[in-house]
Amino acid sequence: MRFTGIGLFLLLATVAGKLARAADETENTRFCVAIVTDGKPTNADVNNAYRMLSRVVMLPGISRPIIYAINRGGTWTIDENRAFSRFGGDFPNNVFFDKYAADPSTGVIAAIGHNGLFTIAPGEIKFRQIASNNGQPLAHPYSIKFIGRWQRFVVADATGLFSWTPSLPLERLESKGPANLLNPFLAIDLPKIGALLVSVQGSMAVLRFDDGRVEKLTDFGKDDFLVDAETSDDGQILIVRSYFATTTYSRSPTGIFEETLAQKGMRNTAANPFEPTDQRGDSRTLHAPVSGHPLTYNRTGLFEMLPDGTKKPFSVPFDPVATPVLDAMEMPASHALILFTSVAAFAADAEGNVKELQSGTKLASVRLPQARGVIPGRNEMLVLGRDALYLIIDKRLAGPRACLG
Repeated sequence: MRFTGIGLFLLLATVAGKLARAADETENTRFCVAIVTDGKPTNADVNNAYRMLSRVVMLPGISRPIIYAINRGGTWTIDENRAFSRFGGDFPNNVFFDKYAADPSTGVIAAIGHNGLFTIAPGEIKFRQIASNNGQPLAHPYSIKFIGRWQRFVVADATGLFSWTPSLPLERLESKGPANLLNPFLAIDLPKIGALLVSVQGSMAVLRFDDGRVEKLTDFGKDDFLVDAETSDDGQILIVRSYFATTTYSRSPTGIFEETLAQKGMRNTAANPFEPTDQRGDSRTLHAPVSGHPLTYNRTGLFEMLPDGTKKPFSVPFDPVATPVLDAMEMPASHALILFTSVAAFAADAEGNVKELQSGTKLASVRLPQARGVIPGRNEMLVLGRDALYLIIDKRLAGPRACLG
């Protein structure tokens, strides 16, 4: 039988439609995998893509990620044209010293580096300098935190503690004995007792109460340092985590915190809210909405964590033992979870459907953390591939043309 003209056109359209439907049954056509322009490694990266992403910071409300590339030097970003380009400006500039804090109510970001205090607001693409490290007053800032109950940022500098907001100048937090605030490194807010827990002079921790009074809490000992702390709701119990120990203190009738229990041999670390955690390992839990319950995955499968504490297998279209899930990250605006395996990347939607991404084999696991974060405001996931940097793009949000080229 020979087809000509409109008959041939209708036949081809029917066949194309059937092929598209068949592909859609096995592939998730909602998402696409797009290579980042200039996202292939060069000689400056020793021709390894992972060296282009030494550290990645995603700041809420800021549409440009901050990317440190140690080998090629400088700070980079994925710009609005989805290209790997220089971030620009005087900050950020140091992979080790740069630190960030955010005011969740306004979206304002404050940051410190070896050259001072900087800020950026939602919608902006460059940092502005607030103070330099010339000793007037900052000399060497170590850390920065946002203190919600004060609605201020607090900077721990070699010369003392300072507070700042966009509406007020940088000012020193005064202190009075019996202890001192010499060379503070980190300040942690303890609102239930109206105080900051501050690491000073390396291994010592003191409490600076809101009235300026400073009292010594403990000395962690050689090579140990403050990581985090919290109190009970009534403020009577204080739990302090140093790198090597977790120590519990109880408040005495005189108001002094006294040590009651110490657990040694820890390796406590603090999570960074702006940088993706390494989701690899023997077992990881994800608080993703794709099933209505937290999900946990390991080399035996993907499971829903039910309210009664039991696990229910989460159906996937591959053998989770032969093809384990090695990394995973949520795309919140898409209500989807991206799963990275040794052979391809898959998307799980809010209904629990799991399908391989189109061109998902480009993202077969490199056995390094692959998902490096979702770019705020753009809902595009930055991913490390074997040979280049990629973006996973939701065509429903970005439009189909975002995946062309």
